[in-house]
Amino acid sequence: MGCEHNVSVFKEPRGFIKIAELVFVIVAFSVLASYKETVTIEEPSYSGVFTVKYAFGDDDLFFEPPRPTNISTGRYRASGSFYEFVGVAAFLYVIGIGACYVFLEVKLPAERLCDVMQDFVVTAILAFFWLVCSSVWAQAADGVPSIVDDLYVGLDSSASKPSYGVLIVAVILGFLNFFLWAGNCWFVLKETQWFRSRKKAYAETKPFPRQAEAKDEPAAEA
Repeated sequence: MGCEHNVSVFKEPRGFIKIAELVFVIVAFSVLASYKETVTIEEPSYSGVFTVKYAFGDDDLFFEPPRPTNISTGRYRASGSFYEFVGVAAFLYVIGIGACYVFLEVKLPAERLCDVMQDFVVTAILAFFWLVCSSVWAQAADGVPSIVDDLYVGLDSSASKPSYGVLIVAVILGFLNFFLWAGNCWFVLKETQWFRSRKKAYAETKPFPRQAEAKDEPAAEA
């Protein structure tokens, strides 16, 4: 017997947006984790190669052959690591909740094994984490060039420097993930029993137009 599954959930907003989240999450943490820039420097005072790469620790910004320096280069390592942590956590959650929707709800849909309220809470938490890590990384992306400038002290101003465009792209992708996950909160909230019960109660207390007219007719006849 084949494994029962239900992929029609991905035609619903809560399922379709999970696919979008998965794509953006993978792109975001892959862009930053794969960052590496190497430039060749040919100056009268120094000839060699300078490298800057993720995770921006003390060993990730260096000259080869080494130049003497007493500058600490690892101050933004935590920022990059936090960004990657949020990305991996979001990736694992999307995979887990997607598998839950596809393989578990088809067996006992009435039991709601994938509790929608829990999904809403976790989605809201991850949206908040994306906002925080993107803001933190935005500061780091602005600070990394300053560290490089300090390391270049003593070299000619025309010496080749690495490109930082990928760092800015990571910032943009982080905030896009925030808006995507925050928007998903609304679609998941609409699926919760709490939201549905309040909507039903509101519909029951609000009279339909014909009912309202029927109530007004006796008063008009009097």
